[in-house]
Amino acid sequence: MCKSIMDIITEQATNERLDALLRRDKTFVELQKRLDYAIQAFDELNLTKVQSRM
Repeated sequence: MCKSIMDIITEQATNERLDALLRRDKTFVELQKRLDYAIQAFDELNLTKVQSRM
């Protein structure tokens, strides 16, 4: 389904506003850092697709 240009602009503006609000939330920022660290550590395990899914 095609989105109208107005839908795209509205969605973009909403996402930018939410991102700005979340970046000011200290709890969110700390959790995001921890998540990023965990994802990096997981990626460094070099697991196969099957192992990753498990």
